[in-house]
Amino acid sequence: MLTVTRRRVLVLAILLSAMAGALAGVRLVAADSPMHGIDVSSFQGSINWNAVASGGISFAYIRAGEGTSSPDGDFQQNWNGAMSAGIKVGAYLYFHPSEDPNAQADLLLQQLQSVSFGPGQINPAIDVETTDGLGPVAVAAALGAMVNDLNAALGQLPTIYTAPSWWDGNVQSGAFANDPLWVANWCTGCSGPSTPANNWGGYGWQAWQYTSSGSVGGIAGNVDADVGNPAVPTYAGATPPGVSGGIALRADGKSGYTVDGQGRITSFGGAPAVTSPATWPYTNIVRGIVLRSDGASGYTLDGFGGLHPFGGAPALANSAYWPNWDIARGLVLDPDGLGGQVLDGYGGIHPFGNAPTLSTSSYWPYWDIARGIALDPDGNGGQIVDGYGGIHPFGNAATFGSTGYWAGWDIARGIALLPSGSGGYVLDGLGGLHPFGSGTSTLYGAPYHSGTDSARGIALVSCGNPGVLCAALRTAAFKGTPGGATLITNVVPNDSGGVALRSDGVSGYAVDGSGSIVAFGGAPAVAQPSGFTGGDIARGIVLRSDGVSGYVMDGYGTLHPFGSAPTLPNTPYWPGWDIARGIALDSDGLGGQILDGYGGVHPFGNATTLSTTAYWSGWDIARGLALDPGGQGGQMVDGYGGVHPFGNAVTPSVSAYWSGNDFARGITLLPSGSGGYVLDGYGGVHPFGTGVPYLQGAPYHNTLDTARGVAAGSCLGAHTCVVERTAAWMGSSEALTRADDTTTYVEGGVALRSDGTSGYTVDEHGDITAFGGAPAVTPSATWTSNLTRGIALRSDGVSGYVLDGYGGLHPFGGAPALATTGSWPSWDIARGIVLDADGLGGQVLDGYGGVHPFGNAPALAVTGYWRGWDIARAIALLPSGAGGYVLDGYGGISPFGTAPRLTSTAYWYGWDIARGIALLPSGTGGYVLDGFGGVHAMGSAPAAPSPSYNSSVDAARGISVVACSPVACGVVDSLAGRYPNPEDGTATFTVP
Repeated sequence: MLTVTRRRVLVLAILLSAMAGALAGVRLVAADSPMHGIDVSSFQGSINWNAVASGGISFAYIRAGEGTSSPDGDFQQNWNGAMSAGIKVGAYLYFHPSEDPNAQADLLLQQLQSVSFGPGQINPAIDVETTDGLGPVAVAAALGAMVNDLNAALGQLPTIYTAPSWWDGNVQSGAFANDPLWVANWCTGCSGPSTPANNWGGYGWQAWQYTSSGSVGGIAGNVDADVGNPAVPTYAGATPPGVSGGIALRADGKSGYTVDGQGRITSFGGAPAVTSPATWPYTNIVRGIVLRSDGASGYTLDGFGGLHPFGGAPALANSAYWPNWDIARGLVLDPDGLGGQVLDGYGGIHPFGNAPTLSTSSYWPYWDIARGIALDPDGNGGQIVDGYGGIHPFGNAATFGSTGYWAGWDIARGIALLPSGSGGYVLDGLGGLHPFGSGTSTLYGAPYHSGTDSARGIALVSCGNPGVLCAALRTAAFKGTPGGATLITNVVPNDSGGVALRSDGVSGYAVDGSGSIVAFGGAPAVAQPSGFTGGDIARGIVLRSDGVSGYVMDGYGTLHPFGSAPTLPNTPYWPGWDIARGIALDSDGLGGQILDGYGGVHPFGNATTLSTTAYWSGWDIARGLALDPGGQGGQMVDGYGGVHPFGNAVTPSVSAYWSGNDFARGITLLPSGSGGYVLDGYGGVHPFGTGVPYLQGAPYHNTLDTARGVAAGSCLGAHTCVVERTAAWMGSSEALTRADDTTTYVEGGVALRSDGTSGYTVDEHGDITAFGGAPAVTPSATWTSNLTRGIALRSDGVSGYVLDGYGGLHPFGGAPALATTGSWPSWDIARGIVLDADGLGGQVLDGYGGVHPFGNAPALAVTGYWRGWDIARAIALLPSGAGGYVLDGYGGISPFGTAPRLTSTAYWYGWDIARGIALLPSGTGGYVLDGFGGVHAMGSAPAAPSPSYNSSVDAARGISVVACSPVACGVVDSLAGRYPNPEDGTATFTVP
C-alpha cells in the first residue's frame, strides 16, 4: 500500500525485537511474540497458504477491492486458502475519496458476504492513502461517510489503515480515534511505529505494517509484513455499533459508574472511585455493569457471560458461561444483590447467584438481536428489548405494547422500568427515549445526537417533586469516553393551552389544559369559557379584533366562546378523538380553520374549505397553524419544525428542522404573511420565509420543554413583538417583547487595539464601527446578506481583515491583499480568523475545526476535527504562530500545531454557548467567552470577573486580551447581536 504499484500494501506492525527474523523469512514463533501477519492482493499472484502458515504467519489482511467498481479478482481464493491453512483473515478496501463512499462500503460488504466472514475474524479495514486531489475537509467527510455506513451495517467501527505523515498532511483529523488504527510506518531500528493524529487520540495503534519488503515461504517476491499489538482488531459480530459497557446509576440519581469494552470503570457525578475488575487488553468484550444497593460495589459482565465483581461484591455462581461465544448482552441484579439474570443475544435469560430460573416468551435462534434487559421489582419477571425497539416479557411480567419500533433499524440500546414496573423507557443509540406501558410520559432534555449512535445505557430514579422522574443516559460508551451521564426530567404533563396576543403586542391571554384563561400584560380579565370539567383537553386560544373576546378550542374540535364572541357553527368534531391541534381566526372573527394532528385543515363559521399539501395519515405530528391576512391560505408546522402551506399560500423557506426531534410547538406569521416564526418547546423562535428578522432575547430553557404558544404583531414602530407561553400546564404566561433592530443576528466580533480600551467591532454586513477612541476605518467590502464571521487587526491598530462566511478575506485600513488557501464559495462555514504577529499571514477556522493558512502562514496540524459537526466557534494563535487553540461551542479547547493541551474551567456539554477565545501574551493560558458575557479562565490564567453577564441574551461575540501594566486587560463585545445601538458595544474587565 503506499507504493507506486497499485497493490494494496499498507504499513502495519511488528515489534522491533522480532523484525530481523521477519525480514529473513518470517519464522516468528516465540511464545512471547505478538501476532505476525502479512497483507496481500492480486499483485502477489498465486499463494501457497500452507507454506505461509508454516512460516509463522498467523493472520492476513486480503484486499477486497479498490474504489467503487474494482473488486480484487483473487479475494475469494486468497480468503479461502488462508482460512483452510488456519490463518485468521480480514479484508481491506483501497479507498478513493472522490468516489461514492457508500458504494465503496457496499463493495467491501459484498466481498465479505461472498466468503465465510464472521465473528472472530479480523475487523474490516479501509486503506486511506490517496486524496484524489481533494482537500483535507473533503477527504475526511468522504471517509466519515464510509465509516458510518460500515458501522451501521456491521455494528462495529472499521479499522483504518494509513501512514502517519500522510494522514497528518492530507486528512488532518482527530475525529476517527474510535476506529482501530492499522498504521503503516516502515522503519529500521525503531522500537515501534510513529502514529498520526496525536497518537490516534491517545488510543495508539493496534496493528503495524512495518515493511513492504518482507519474505515468507509460499509467496514469490516481497510482501508487506505486519504485527498486532499484541493482536490485530477482531470483529465481534453483529452487536450494536461500538458496543461496550454501559451505565450504573446510584440512588441519588446523579452519580454512578460507566464501563468501557476493556472493563475499565469510570466514576461520574461524585461517585467514589472503584478498582476495575479483570481487564482484557485490546479486546472489546465487556457488555454491562450493575451496582448493588450500597452504591459502590457490583459486577461487570463480559461477552461470554462471565461476572467480574468490584468494590467488595462477593463472587456469585454463574450458570451461564459460553467460552469463545461472545453473546452476553445484558445484566440485571435482584434487589438483594445476591443473584440476577444474564441476557444472551438470542433472547435467552440465564440466572446466576440465588436468582430463580425464569421462562421467556422471546427467543430468536440464530438472530442475535436482544439488546437490553430490565427486572420487575419482585425479581420474578421483566422485559427484554430487541434492537428494533420491540419489548418482550419474561417470567411473570406483563405484556406491553411498544411506542418505539423501527422495523429494519437495529438502534435500540437499552431499557429501564419504572419503580412500579408498570411501564418504562426504551433508549435508542442516538439518545432518544421512548415510553411504554402506563405511568410514563415524555422525558425532556435528552441529549439527542442525530447520526451519532453512541448512547449505551439508561437508568431511572425518582427525584425532585413526587412523581417526577430523572433519567441518566450514557452517551459515549464505546471507548470509555469521560462524560458520564446526562440527567433528563419529565416536567410537562400535557401539551395543551397556548397564547393569544392583542394588537399592542405586549398583552393578551393564555389558556391552560382545563380551559382556564389568564390575562397578562395589562389585558383585562375575561369570563372563563364553559364546557371544561377538569379534563385536560384545551388545545388553543384565538382572539377576535376587539382584543377581549375569542374562542378556546378543545382537543375534539369544539369551540368555547369567551367575552362577547358569538357561537359559531363548527363542522369538525371528533367525539372521543383528541386530535385537534391548532386554531386560527379569519380577520372578520366569524370563521377560521382548525388543524388536526394529521395535517388536515377544517373550516368553521363562514370560512371556506382550503386545500392542504401536507397530510400524514396515522402520524399525529401536526402542531400548529397560522392564517394569511386574506384567510385563503396559511402555514402549518409539524413537530419537527417543518412548515407546510395550505390553501393558496406559497411554500416558504424554512430555517429550522429537527429530524426525529418532535419539539416544535407553535407557529405565527408576520402581518404581511411573507414569513413568520416557529416556536420550539424550549422557547427557541426560528424564522422562516422572507423579510423575517432574527429575534433576540428568547428565554431559552435547554432542558424544559414548556413553551406552548407564540404570536407576532407590530409594536414600537417597525419592530416585531413576540409573546411566548412558557408554563402551559399552569395557565401562567411570560410576556416577552423582542425588538428587532435594523440589523439581523450579528456574528461579527471585536478586535482590540494594544491600549486595551479601544478597537473595532464588525456587524454581519461587514460594516466596521470604532469604539473607545479608535479612528474610523472604511471596509473594503460590505454585504447585504448575513455572512461576516470575524475581524482581525494588524499591529498598527488601524488596519486588518474582515472574514466572510465563505473564507474570503477583505482588507481594510491599508492592509495588503493576502492569498488564502481556505475559501469555499457558497459554503458558509468560516468561523474565525487570527493573524500572525507580522500581519502578513494567519489562519482561518472552519466550522468543523479545520485550520487553513493564508498569506505567508504555514500549514499547521490539526488535532480537533468534527466531520459533519459544525461546532467550531473561535480560534487563537500562540505568539510564535506555530500553533494555537480551537474553541468548540461547548467550551472544549483543542490544540493544533505545536500548542500543548490546556485545561479549562468552562465546558457545557450539550450547550452550544461558547463564543470566543483569547490567549495571554505568554500563550500559557487565556480566557473563554460564553454568549452571555461570562469569561472563563483556562491554562495558567487567573479567574476573571464577568464584564457584562446577561443570562437571557446570547449576544457576546468576541473577546481580546492584552498586557496593560500592571494587569491583563480584556474587552468583550457583549451585545453584538443588537449592535449598533448607542447603548450597546463593548465591556472591559481586568485580571489581578
